[in-house]
Amino acid sequence: MVAAMRIRPNRSTLDGEVIAIRRSPDGIGADVELRVMANRSLGAASDFTGAVAGQTMNVHASVPEELEPGACYRLEGWVIGGPQGGRIVVEKALPLPGRR
Repeated sequence: MVAAMRIRPNRSTLDGEVIAIRRSPDGIGADVELRVMANRSLGAASDFTGAVAGQTMNVHASVPEELEPGACYRLEGWVIGGPQGGRIVVEKALPLPGRR
């Protein structure tokens, strides 16, 4: 019998306000401090962030120029990991209508 490994989807959708943007130490992209307003992920099985409303968390943005401190966005991304730890990487950032 061959053992099979099941891989869960790894996709999160978060609404949040950008608090601060700081260039990443490695010079690629930026670390973004985000105040979570809502976790809009499809369910716990696919959401590896575990984010809850009111929580402040750090995410990584490859193109930080798309984000502005004080503005609110719907962020789509995933969690990547490795031997030195992991981080949440933003794939898409859409401004939230009616929010600065």
